[in-house]
Amino acid sequence: MLKRQMRIRLAGIDAAESRQPYRTRAQQEFSGLAFGKKGRIEMQDTDRYGRTVGTLFIGALNVNREMVRRGAARVYAQYNLDPVLPRLEVRAREARVGLWTPPEHERRAPWNWRHSGGAFGRAEAQCYFRQCGVTRLDGTRDGIPCERLGRWVGDRGRDDKLRRLLGNRLRTPALWSG
Repeated sequence: MLKRQMRIRLAGIDAAESRQPYRTRAQQEFSGLAFGKKGRIEMQDTDRYGRTVGTLFIGALNVNREMVRRGAARVYAQYNLDPVLPRLEVRAREARVGLWTPPEHERRAPWNWRHSGGAFGRAEAQCYFRQCGVTRLDGTRDGIPCERLGRWVGDRGRDDKLRRLLGNRLRTPALWSG
């Protein structure tokens, strides 16, 4: 039995990314469940970053399942092997707990957040530019709105800048996916 601190990826679930709404609360939920406690990991795999992927147990508590039950994480269906997790997610969503509290158009899955560049990705910029006619996103006037957005990657004020550029169109439900 190993008695050391280690970084693991919780199998079958995905929690909010940095700067994504609910990130801090998800971290607090996980810390409350696991920080400073002795746990057991049922290893499933090693990911491409060399992290152990598995299910964490604190006593008899399955932490992966508890995170989903509390609405602190989503089921990552692409990698999920636990048949209980999807049912727990449905219950959390129906009860509107945790990350399921905001309106549906404001919820974004962590995998969509990562692949779209954060709160407002290039795909959304192109959509606003083409469908809504927000020409202010094309600072160089070459028909490509993404250049201006690209400078904001990692910029904490990016959403404020976009709100100024887009006015009230930033949260148009039809253009945001969850």
